[in-house]
Amino acid sequence: GTDIEKEILIKNLLIDVNRFFASEKFDARATNARYAKHASEIVTNTMKYIEKNLQNELTLDEISRNVYMSKFYLSRIFREETKTTIHQYITKKRLIYSKSLIEKNIPIKELYEQCGFKDQSSFFRSFKAEFGITPKQYEKYLINI
Repeated sequence: GTDIEKEILIKNLLIDVNRFFASEKFDARATNARYAKHASEIVTNTMKYIEKNLQNELTLDEISRNVYMSKFYLSRIFREETKTTIHQYITKKRLIYSKSLIEKNIPIKELYEQCGFKDQSSFFRSFKAEFGITPKQYEKYLINI
């Protein structure tokens, strides 16, 4: 008989939960708006942290600890909000920063480290993939302007 009692209790609980969500007390739009605001704040804080630490090695574990989130939840809401992954965002920010350093005549051999790239070849590959030219070609382009 206890199995039947447990089953009845679970069914009654599920009925009560369904009634709550169907009632006027539960406003799904307000709940969704709170979630969206919360997600936007988390993504904004994540972006600020990334921008302050572009020169350092940035791992998803470190970033998620900084914003007090699970890395899986953070990755999901970041992608929902920005339509890009955290890794892609970091790479784009580093490449944009590298362009600004090239424009300031920082030698290319030095700037890849300042932008947080592990080695020169990965920097060159990423730069070419993003902008369609190598950093040296971009540097020459700036000289000819």
